[in-house]
Amino acid sequence: MEINPHKALYIFSIIIFPVLSIFFAVTYKTDRMIYLRMLREDGLVEWLTFALFLLSGVISLVLAIRIRKRSNFHFLFFIIFFMLCIFFSLEEISWGQRIFNIESTKLFLEHSSQNEINIHNIFQKLFKLKTKHIAAVAFFFYGVCLPILLLNIDNVFQKLSRLRTKHIAAVALFLSGICLPILLLNIDDVFQKLSRLRTKHIVIIALFFSVTFLPILFNSKIRSYFYRIKFIFPPLVLSFGFLLGAIMMLDIPTGQEEEIGELFFSLCFCLFMIIQIIKTKDYMSTQM
Repeated sequence: MEINPHKALYIFSIIIFPVLSIFFAVTYKTDRMIYLRMLREDGLVEWLTFALFLLSGVISLVLAIRIRKRSNFHFLFFIIFFMLCIFFSLEEISWGQRIFNIESTKLFLEHSSQNEINIHNIFQKLFKLKTKHIAAVAFFFYGVCLPILLLNIDNVFQKLSRLRTKHIAAVALFLSGICLPILLLNIDDVFQKLSRLRTKHIVIIALFFSVTFLPILFNSKIRSYFYRIKFIFPPLVLSFGFLLGAIMMLDIPTGQEEEIGELFFSLCFCLFMIIQIIKTKDYMSTQM
């Protein structure tokens, strides 16, 4: 029996995020030391995030090379995606500073919020904005809002009508991946974090949303334009991963959950690129 790579990848994408969520939630409750050890600097989660971002970048570069003669827009998208992924991966390990025992220069000692060789830490200290919050908002809109806004509702209802027992089991697992971590959150801590949002943060989020997504929501011509140019956005199956990543950026309950958020984002990126390379391969085979 031949396995359909599309189907296998989509099933994996549905299962992996709830499973990881439950794993981290149970570890947090049963052994706090192991949980914190996994999330510490140079820990397991950080290196997994580095590897996934790096792999995402490599796959994106391969895609850019493959389609360079067919679509300038898509070629540019994958080149930018490649550069972003490599940047994220190197930022994750402070550009190899601790691996090669590199001393921080005066620039980073004076302007980096953690005195490390990190661009995002300089940004944080200069502009008094947390890059994790910017990443949470940006990836939430790109990975959750955009796929939903560009959703074909008729196709959704058509697929829902074909649900079987195994699909319902997958939905149950999916929901447990949401509910269990949320039950572990201290609601007071969540509201305390939200209460610290400054006016400039709210203005930036509102401006980002209004400029980027309100036109898509209320203008059918813009939505049709996205379809016409075949704009590349993550499939809806990865939206849960992007959503969980954004939630983890709140750093609740221990202040280290940002590492889990980054892991989920990097895994979303990697799965996104693998899905794209399978689609590209299938398309090229039909053209031969």
